[in-house]
Amino acid sequence: MESPLDPRPGQAIYTKLTLSLYDPLVLGLSNRIAWRCPSHYIQHLYDQYVSPSHLEIGVGTGYFLEYCVPRQPVNDLVLFDLNRHCLQQTAERLQRFNPRIYRANVLEPFQGLDTSFESVGINYVLHCLPGTPRQKGIVFDHIKTHLKDDGVCFGATIVNQGADNLFSKTLKSLYNRRGIFCNRDDTAEAIESELRQRFVEVETRLIGTVFLFRARKAAAQENELPQKPKRSSRSQ
Repeated sequence: MESPLDPRPGQAIYTKLTLSLYDPLVLGLSNRIAWRCPSHYIQHLYDQYVSPSHLEIGVGTGYFLEYCVPRQPVNDLVLFDLNRHCLQQTAERLQRFNPRIYRANVLEPFQGLDTSFESVGINYVLHCLPGTPRQKGIVFDHIKTHLKDDGVCFGATIVNQGADNLFSKTLKSLYNRRGIFCNRDDTAEAIESELRQRFVEVETRLIGTVFLFRARKAAAQENELPQKPKRSSRSQ
């Protein structure tokens, strides 16, 4: 019998075909028109917080890491995902980083991953996971175990609130019915509560229907989350 917290439905949609359409349709069209959070806001998180030792959970197509301009060179990159198509495509896209691949379920302890990281990115993963925000909070327990004391966890997730329009409401309803999303109970307040139960320093921002965050195990002096970062030709 399968666990009620089975993440496979949320990631099964990502095949070679759908991944070929992901950047223009999701990072371009959906982020800008439906979720009202153009991708340059998320890109700024990567530019700001990716470290020399980085764990990427839910790799997508690797877009944000490919175009990231980190403060320091990335020497150790681990790609974490349950979907083999995502891992394969992203590893090929980011081969210049010589990434390590870790295929696993984020809802379970990260067995065999014996590294602690300076940064952990978890972007557009939480809204695909089954369960309530409280049940999804276990992900942050697992991340915290593999985050250095001075490290930072950052990411974004689509919540069921914010600047919804007909397009976004329709997509959310469709995706939830098909099991691609499971975010009917997800709110910015609920996700932030889970973060604050586990991290000393938490900063968040809601842009459109996208909840952006960064969290630390120990307090540090940091800039605020991005307000209006400069756009470039790579901005989606």
